[in-house]
Amino acid sequence: MVQVLLWGGGGGGGAGASLATATVAPGGAGGGGGAFFRETYNAADLGATETVTIGARGAAGAPGAAGAAGGAGGIGGNTSFGVYGTAYGGGGGAG
Repeated sequence: MVQVLLWGGGGGGGAGASLATATVAPGGAGGGGGAFFRETYNAADLGATETVTIGARGAAGAPGAAGAAGGAGGIGGNTSFGVYGTAYGGGGGAG
């Protein structure tokens, strides 16, 4: 038996806005957590090797210029185990 546990990459946090004086104002929202996947397989049902892809974290949002809103965070990457399962990445936070 082979137990597979996968976690998708978390989404990046949104950046804070700036006031006209370039002072940082309210912060952006946090990024969403990546999904979780768990499954058990018979070893005989799997190939001799399986491709594993690890999802990267989402990029942080860019800070807002003077008087502008901050940028949204990036989407987290998907993590997968061959063709058998995928844990999707989390969404990026609003800026």
